[in-house]
Amino acid sequence: MNLQTHSVQSSLKVKLIFSDAAHKYFFIILFALLNFTGCSKAPEKKEYVARVNDKYLTQEELDNMLGSSENKNFYKNEIIRNWINNELLYQKAVKEGITNDNEYKNLVENSKKELAVTLLLNKIYADEKESIDSKEVEEYYEQNQSDFKAFYDAYVINLIRFNNEDKAIKFRSTLIENDWNRALNVFKGDSSIISTSAKHIYYDYELQPPVLARIVKELNVNETSIVFNDEPGAFSVVQLVSEFPKGSQLPFEFVKEEVEDRLLANKKDELIKHYIKELYSENNIEIFTNKVVHPQK
Repeated sequence: MNLQTHSVQSSLKVKLIFSDAAHKYFFIILFALLNFTGCSKAPEKKEYVARVNDKYLTQEELDNMLGSSENKNFYKNEIIRNWINNELLYQKAVKEGITNDNEYKNLVENSKKELAVTLLLNKIYADEKESIDSKEVEEYYEQNQSDFKAFYDAYVINLIRFNNEDKAIKFRSTLIENDWNRALNVFKGDSSIISTSAKHIYYDYELQPPVLARIVKELNVNETSIVFNDEPGAFSVVQLVSEFPKGSQLPFEFVKEEVEDRLLANKKDELIKHYIKELYSENNIEIFTNKVVHPQK
């Protein structure tokens, strides 16, 4: 490894981090970069859903923003409004000469580097195809149980939201006579369903909005709520599956996803450390901590 160190240090740690400034402006800069490459004329043979002067949001672009989420119709108007707001602000920034400022250009350059690093890391992860099996996950949980205790009061709930009150009432009646999965099967494919989640664990402070928190805390285990409004245009039903006081051990089944995420993150960290170590051996690196050295011509 061609590494020359011109002063003694106790340790040298290499970390890939976003600077505070770049992190703050990352999405703004990314939006601006995309606008530079975007079309300025009406899209040919493509439907568009919104326009700000000579910039267009096509149906295809909107579909990509929405993704495959079952809640996409619920958020479509908000996404369009946000696109319009951002486009208005960006076009005003261009008129004000912001994009010609050195500060802007430096942020763009730094963000381009950080974006390239992020894409490289994603490629490394994809190429290596890090995977974990169920036995490995369970072993990690057993070895690190103290990391998976309830730091606040925790609640495991089933939650469903409809945009139709009558359907929400019918679902509740079906749920009372059956279990959660059977009730869901009865309403499978129902277009009035906004969102569903099953056996999701929430800490006290995560139960939002307040009306949801109040109702959950008033329920007994396995009890089902009445139909209530916790979002505009939404009619919700919640069922309390389990509750865990602060400090209690959280069962594996309710934290399995968190355990998997943590284990996978540890594997990725090791992968990147090994990758950076190889880069050290392939490149010439000099570190000057006590003086400034000018490049040789």
